Amino acid sequence: MNISVIDGSNYFKGLLLLIRKDKKVTKEEYELMTRIGKILGFDQAFIEESIQEILKNRFISTLPPVFSNRDIAEKFLKTD
Repeated sequence: MNISVIDGSNYFKGLLLLIRKDKKVTKEEYELMTRIGKILGFDQAFIEESIQEILKNRFISTLPPVFSNRDIAEKFLKTD
């Protein structure tokens, strides 16, 4: 499935918001977000900055991501 840049950004941000819930980023979460960010085509510097900023920046909106189609939304919600 092709994913648009906006949907990819929303997917990545949505995962970051979930990570932020416990106010820490574990090594496993960091590695997972790095892998996902690369798959989505993001630059390594952007990935690292986003992971660091998610804990520091209290102005980041906590609204859940909205995707352009149901398939992407279901993939985001799928737990297995």
